[in-house]
Amino acid sequence: MGYPWHGSRYNNLDIGGKGAKQMWVAGRPVGILVLAVLLVLEGLASLAESVELVVMAAGEWPAAMLAAVIGLVLLHKAYSLSQFRYSAWLMTTLSLGLKAATSAMEIVRGYAALGSWLALSLALVIILYLLHPSIRALFKASHRVR
Repeated sequence: MGYPWHGSRYNNLDIGGKGAKQMWVAGRPVGILVLAVLLVLEGLASLAESVELVVMAAGEWPAAMLAAVIGLVLLHKAYSLSQFRYSAWLMTTLSLGLKAATSAMEIVRGYAALGSWLALSLALVIILYLLHPSIRALFKASHRVR
């Protein structure tokens, strides 16, 4: 059967309608690979944080467990995103939308630091990328009712 991105429909996606082609590496758009790598790094950092919490402060096991679960979820999301799973696309888009909303609220309420502006900017850029019709089509094609 093959992967949905191996068909000619996906090899020459027109980005922006101006004839610009999406760059592909290892059968995936570069943007998706970058997002997956960033999610892997964040997941590994969260797992390292959980180990550090257990070693440094034994009484912080609830926080360590939460950090470990978040790390594992991020690693799973990175894998699913690289496999063009619709659920990963949806959860990434929704969680980034929530993050953008909370960052925007911090800015509006006057509690914003540089991190809030950076988080809002990155979330919006990634959301716009994931909502681009040609990128969204990759995930919609893999979402089939069986």
